[in-house]
Amino acid sequence: MVSEAASAQAAKLTSTAVGLLPVATGWQRVLDAYLNTALDSPHSVRVYRRQCSKALERLGVVSLAELTGELLGRYRAEVVGNSTLAPTPQSQALDCLRAFLKWAGNFGAHGLDERIINASLNSPKSTVLRPYRILKGDETSRPWAAAAKRPMAYAALCVWLGAGLRVAEVAALRVQDCYEDLEGGPAVKVNLGKGSKDRIVPMLPDYFQGITNYLEATGRDLTSPGKVFVAQDRTRESRGQRAGITAAGLRWMLKAVMAEAGIESFRRGPHSFRHTYAMAVLREGGNVVAVSKLLGHASLTTTMGYVNHLELGDLRDALPRGGPSVAPRAPDSRRSQRRGTRSRASG
Repeated sequence: MVSEAASAQAAKLTSTAVGLLPVATGWQRVLDAYLNTALDSPHSVRVYRRQCSKALERLGVVSLAELTGELLGRYRAEVVGNSTLAPTPQSQALDCLRAFLKWAGNFGAHGLDERIINASLNSPKSTVLRPYRILKGDETSRPWAAAAKRPMAYAALCVWLGAGLRVAEVAALRVQDCYEDLEGGPAVKVNLGKGSKDRIVPMLPDYFQGITNYLEATGRDLTSPGKVFVAQDRTRESRGQRAGITAAGLRWMLKAVMAEAGIESFRRGPHSFRHTYAMAVLREGGNVVAVSKLLGHASLTTTMGYVNHLELGDLRDALPRGGPSVAPRAPDSRRSQRRGTRSRASG
């Protein structure tokens, strides 16, 4: 008869042979494996590590095999019942843990069924509490004037308002990713955007010109190597090196420009430009699928959030044109009735 120790050793060897994680593996090791293999964005890695670690420490387990649907349900109740957390952070906490546990289950780190994970950690339903922070009225022109003497800030505005990129995507943008597409129009390529997805975003020539003007101001052109937006580091430049500016550096630069333009503080963030771009595209064409592709959304559900922010005037503009003046004349019901009566009498 095979001993329990031998059976456990055989199970461990079998799991290792087929690429599975032993059930008794500590959750920290499983989390490291997940972050190293399933995520590419440094920002996503930080968020998932923080949220998953916080959750599992709170649950007090050593390995994922100790988890049950009841435990996960209690954790969800804690998160949703936390009045200090808005709906978005609540959803993020549950989404991160849910995605991690699904991945870990596929590698044998626990025995929970995906249906139990989904049911125990489903995200709370929430309503939009406030409209998107977008630039309105003359706020769309003031930043341009404030950035007119700052080539890098002006070029960044062109990318934000002309392509709707996320701040991390702007920081990662390479010169070689700015080019004319097969149809002869300017475009930028986003490499490994959110969700590790690439996409190509067309731009209008006037916005693209801001990029080429900035490159020219820094002694470069569209054939130059490296990042588009470079930090102003004279020591590195003297050595022939150009370090790309960070997302934090772009935020700081934008904050200064927006303050000079007199824009309210809550609208100074780079994401307000992304929202402004999305709403502008939606108002111009009303094509939700196109907006979703331009923004790099993984789901149309995310893009529909912008549709919910359309104002009454926008909805009125979307109504079909024409009306009674161009429509075929409706038949007079009384005349039709009389005609029907004569027909029956003659018959």
